[in-house]
Amino acid sequence: MMGRRIFSATFWSLVRIQAVLTLAMLVLFSMTLIYKLTDEQSSVHLPLFKILQLLILGLPSFANLGTPFAYFFTLMIVYVRIIEDNEAVALSSLGFSPVRIYWPACVLSLVLMLLTLASYIWLEPMSMRALKSQLARAAQESVVDNLKPQVVYEFLPKLTLYFESFDKTRAHALQHIFIVDEQSSDLPLIIQADRAILNLSAAHVLSLNLEQGSIEQGFLHAPLYRHVDFERLDYQLNVGVLEKKIKIPMPHHADLSLRDLYQAAQDKGVSNSTRAGIQMIFAGKFAFPLAHLILCGLFFPFTWRIHRASRVLVYVSGLTLIILYFVVQQSSIMWPRNYGINGYVAAFGADLVMLILCPLLWLVGLLRARS
Repeated sequence: MMGRRIFSATFWSLVRIQAVLTLAMLVLFSMTLIYKLTDEQSSVHLPLFKILQLLILGLPSFANLGTPFAYFFTLMIVYVRIIEDNEAVALSSLGFSPVRIYWPACVLSLVLMLLTLASYIWLEPMSMRALKSQLARAAQESVVDNLKPQVVYEFLPKLTLYFESFDKTRAHALQHIFIVDEQSSDLPLIIQADRAILNLSAAHVLSLNLEQGSIEQGFLHAPLYRHVDFERLDYQLNVGVLEKKIKIPMPHHADLSLRDLYQAAQDKGVSNSTRAGIQMIFAGKFAFPLAHLILCGLFFPFTWRIHRASRVLVYVSGLTLIILYFVVQQSSIMWPRNYGINGYVAAFGADLVMLILCPLLWLVGLLRARS
């Protein structure tokens, strides 16, 4: 009965601190994102409600990144308190082994691993797809809101738009439009129209419903010169490039489902480095949640001497381990390119290195505990 009470008290203490630290990291990420979105140098300015909407959609991705590190700091805070309050000494005198003292942390690591895994596989792709859609919509609305007559706009290096005035009788209607498109071929495509209606229905494009105009390709009197008159024409301007100007730290391919990622990882038509990168993203959805169990195992050796450890030892050693984990994880991204390592193996690189380190720490902790 006493064992259950001790387990429950320790476990819920861990949960409370984990929740506070995770929330603090989410607030930090959110403040950084708000600063970037409200930066005066940004070319796209968003209203407050749109910023809050983007923040909510980005929370699953932020939580996935911050939860393992919050968990490790939670371990240090809770077990340093156990040391300083002499709770470990009291529990040891009652016959509780270090394993039983540490058991609540192991259970919490398993719970966090399963929650993060579910988020990586289901929640994050859905939220990232919605986030990309909102970014595209924001880019569209930014273009429309900032359009002014008698100004030359370059949406891409080879795409130019100009119009004389707005048609006040209809919403989003432009008059006397002039478009120069040099993207599709070496010969410029020149489009003129009396009126155009802006349509925001597409995901990454502005659709212009042109009326009463003409299309010219090439130069007058040239052999390949073409001229076509039209009454109605749908023309699409790709504004997806503007999403890059809205500075969202969006993980690469985070909007793809697990099945789509696996199929992309099997594609033989891409370069080896690209395929290895996609393989890492696919395997990373399983590798990164394992960080909770790995970090749990890394911290466990401290409990062998928990009644004689010091706050400085726990914090310094713990911070060193988590920095080492982060450095190995970041460096493993380059393993396929630099060393020809399979992308699936590289994704688990940090976990494999730390799994080798865990038994060494356990052995040192056990030997020192018996000395």
